Amino acid sequence: MSHDVFISYSSKDKPFGDAACAILERSGLRCWIAPRDICAGHTWGAAIVEAIAGSKVFVLILSERSNESDQVLREVERAVNRGIPILPVRIENIMPSSKLEYFISACHWLDAITPPLEDHLHALARAVSRLINPPEKVPTKDSDLITPGTKKRFTSYRAISLAAVVLFLLVSVTAVAVLRGSSVPPVELIQPQDNATELGPVLRFEWGTPKGTTNDVSYELEIVDAKNTPHVEKLIRSSFVTSAFRGPLKWRVRELQSKSTEPGAWSAERTLSYYPNSLERILQTKTVRIGIAGASEGDYFVS
Repeated sequence: MSHDVFISYSSKDKPFGDAACAILERSGLRCWIAPRDICAGHTWGAAIVEAIAGSKVFVLILSERSNESDQVLREVERAVNRGIPILPVRIENIMPSSKLEYFISACHWLDAITPPLEDHLHALARAVSRLINPPEKVPTKDSDLITPGTKKRFTSYRAISLAAVVLFLLVSVTAVAVLRGSSVPPVELIQPQDNATELGPVLRFEWGTPKGTTNDVSYELEIVDAKNTPHVEKLIRSSFVTSAFRGPLKWRVRELQSKSTEPGAWSAERTLSYYPNSLERILQTKTVRIGIAGASEGDYFVS
């Protein structure tokens, strides 16, 4: 049976996992949760891998127990590798361990620390529903609002109004740009380094927050892939983890502030190459590196 949500939790937090499953399914969201949904005769590991691959959203019950669970860590790694959205739910006032933070630092989490728990789980159901079925704006046709006799006059008024709005916006944007000037410095990129070659199951981007920024700052990350196609991510954290790209990449970041209509300046652009493992790098680049892994000196290349 197909499902929408995979629920990951420590076995010591089973009551919380079962409660989340009950609320989500009561809201019409089909869940997969162990051990309930592991069929007889099916190995545990294979069932987990298949269930994660078939999910649309990955819900992580985050606690002190799951923080230290190797099984939970492996499940999160599989979700990241598959590009499945991860929605952590904190049931205790703790921060992710360094092992988990590597994978979920870019995820926005929900808190279910204060009672009543059921209210938080209903909020979780709404968040999951929005991830699976984002709301769409329904366009309204002019023909549904005006009669044929007034259409020509309405079109004329609309053209004049539209021109006035465009002129106002141009003046406003220009004024803001002049007033703002270069008050917001470019974002400082931290990792990966320029011209780096990154290997591993995931690729992590990280940058620093410019001095003088406010708490309501967000960021726009642009990644240009090997086909020169740009991909844009809008984030509230100063890091991003992905495994969706391969080969040579270019990236840059700029700051967005909710109180300003003008984004900050783009950072300096960096280039890198990313492969999930050495074998794929060799196959794509047709280059073999002989020497100490990760060393910057004493490396030899054979084409």
